[in-house]
Amino acid sequence: IGDFWGIEKVDSNINTENGVSLLTVNSNKGMEIFKEIKNNMTHKEVNYNLAASFNHYQNVKVHKNRKKFFKKIVEGTINEENIIQYLKKYTKIPIYRRMLGKAKRIMKKVIKEMRRDKNMQTDENLDVVERERERERGTFTKRKRICC
Repeated sequence: IGDFWGIEKVDSNINTENGVSLLTVNSNKGMEIFKEIKNNMTHKEVNYNLAASFNHYQNVKVHKNRKKFFKKIVEGTINEENIIQYLKKYTKIPIYRRMLGKAKRIMKKVIKEMRRDKNMQTDENLDVVERERERERGTFTKRKRICC
């Protein structure tokens, strides 16, 4: 299940205002489930190769705690009351990755500020050059700085 990118190229009559999902059925069990639920949704069968040509397929790495998580569900340790707590526990981002993300955000902010300061300095330098030219021409008038 995912976003169906390029659906307008496959069928221009489909309303894409709220988005369109792409569902691929990969097994007999999946087909059985789809047959049970398909009457509850609007669906259309399209050529797999055509749909795949507009969409990005990427294998997702299995999370290292996946087996532990599902084992606890089977054992009954995880239930409706505490599933959110366990999801947070098993999917927590390691500290080094959080720190790396924080460092990247800080660096982007610093670079943005440096560029802004450089642009301000360039503007000030242009003002100095312009004032020098006016002095040379005899058209210089002292200006008050109104804004920052």
